[in-house]
Amino acid sequence: MATSSGREPENFEQAAAESTIHWRALAWICAAAVLVISLLPVPDLPVEPPQDTDKLVHFGLYCGLAWLFSRAYPRCSFIMLGGILTGYGALIEFLQTATTARYGSFADGLANALGVLIMLLLIASIRRRRARRPAR
Repeated sequence: MATSSGREPENFEQAAAESTIHWRALAWICAAAVLVISLLPVPDLPVEPPQDTDKLVHFGLYCGLAWLFSRAYPRCSFIMLGGILTGYGALIEFLQTATTARYGSFADGLANALGVLIMLLLIASIRRRRARRPAR
């Protein structure tokens, strides 16, 4: 299988390293997109969404970020990864207080943290289950 450079990888480690680079790029692009979207003014919607729908959006976005960053940094401990992503969410909520079009919310920050926590727990559970499975 050819890599992004158009040549075959010399070994598994090289292929894994190139794959990690792609996951890291995608994770950071998505993190930047979350930052930009979080600081832009909210558009007027033609229909008012159900109350607290935004908490589900926060939860989902941070589940996604946790999954991406766990793929991008597979050797990083989940405690560190969870702390960094939760801090990132809190930082964005704080930055929203500096804008005139958005406002920071403790509930949004909590939804961010829960998204990170739930996804990292799910990934840890899957990894543990795979590790206990006998080799075939």
